[in-house]
Amino acid sequence: MVLYSNELILPRRNKKSLFIKSFVVVIFVGPIPFITRVDSLSLIPLLPQIPISLPKVGEVLTDPIESLLKPSSSSPSASNDPDKVSRHYNRTALEELFKLTLIPYEYPTPSSSYSFQQSNNDNGAVDEGGDSNNTHVQSSSINDHPSSHYKRPDSVEKLSDGSSMRSGKCTDNYGLLWQSSGILEKGSCPQEASIKNCYSLFLSGDPDQHLDPGGRTPRQRIEFLTPGYPDGSQGTFTWKTFLEPNIKSTSQFFHLLQIFSRGDDGPVLTLDAKNSRASILNPKLCSKDCGMKSSIDLSSYKGKTISHAIRIKFGPNGSVDYVVGDSTTNEILMGYSDYGIEVGSQSSSLKFGTYRSSNHEMGESTAYVGEFRLHENR
Repeated sequence: MVLYSNELILPRRNKKSLFIKSFVVVIFVGPIPFITRVDSLSLIPLLPQIPISLPKVGEVLTDPIESLLKPSSSSPSASNDPDKVSRHYNRTALEELFKLTLIPYEYPTPSSSYSFQQSNNDNGAVDEGGDSNNTHVQSSSINDHPSSHYKRPDSVEKLSDGSSMRSGKCTDNYGLLWQSSGILEKGSCPQEASIKNCYSLFLSGDPDQHLDPGGRTPRQRIEFLTPGYPDGSQGTFTWKTFLEPNIKSTSQFFHLLQIFSRGDDGPVLTLDAKNSRASILNPKLCSKDCGMKSSIDLSSYKGKTISHAIRIKFGPNGSVDYVVGDSTTNEILMGYSDYGIEVGSQSSSLKFGTYRSSNHEMGESTAYVGEFRLHENR
C-alpha cells in the first residue's frame, strides 16, 4: 500500500483499487482493511509522500495512522548515506565523469577531431531569443583593469570593453561562442587561477553599468555558449573556473551555468550563486533544493579553481550528469543527475560564465574561465 498526498490506494478482495481522496483511519481485522472517512480533502496536503507497508496479521496498533506513516528502511530519510538523500545524485556516474577533468589539457587546433553538432538556425553567437549577432571588438593590447587586485600579463586580447553588448566566436576553442555586456579579455588571468587558455570576466558593481539591453529586467552578462543543439543530440564538456573571493551573492539570480532552451525561452538547469550558496537547480523539478549533494556554501566555491564536467542528452527524453570539483585536491564538491526528463527543446545551449541580476547589493564581479573541452558530440 502506498500513500500519496492526494490519494490513498488500497487493494480489495474484488481486485479493484479503492481511491480515497480524503483523510482516513484504517482498522485491520485479520488481513481485511476497513476504511472510515474522518475529514475532507483539506487535510490531504499534510500527508507526506513516503512509502508505507501493511502491518502484520495480529499486530496491535496503538496509533494506526502513525504506524502507517513510519518510513520504510528504503526511504531516503531513513538512510545514513548522504549520497542517497537525493535521487538527483548518481555517485558512480559522477565520479566516472569527473575523471575527464583529470586529463591534461591540450590547446585545441583548427583540425580538432570534434566539432559542434548545431541546429540549422544558429550562425555565430546566438542570444536568448535565437537571433544571431556577430559584432565584436578588435583585438588590442591594454594596460588597465578595473579590479585593484588584478595581476595582468604584458599584453592581452580584449574582446569586449563594456561599452555595449557584444558577441563573437572563439576560433581556437571548438567554435565556442561568447556574449558580453562587461569587460571580457583573453589571456589576462592571474597565476593563482592556474587555468590555461584563460579568459577574464569583469562586471561592474554599479547597477547602471555593463547592462545587457535585451533583458526583461536589469542584468549583466558575460557568458560562453555552445551553438544550439537539436533534440536528441548529445555532448560531454569540461572546463575550469575561478571566482575572486570578493564576489558577493544576493537573493537575486546569479547564473554561473545554464542549459538554456530556446523552445522554453529559459534555462532547464542552472548553477547559481545565491543567498551565500552555490547551488545546482532545475527550475521545473527542484527549483529551490535538488538534494544535499547539489548545494554548498559559496565560500567553499569561490577563491579556488573549480573543475566542471557535464554530460547532456538534449530533448524531451533527455538526461544530465553534472559534477563540480576542486581542481587542486580533485575533491568532488557537488553534483546533479537526472534521466528521462526534458532537457530543452528545439535548440539548446550549454552556457557558463557570470550572468546576474543587476542591483545595488551585488558588488563587482571578477572571474576567470578556460580549458574548455568537447569530449563527445553526436
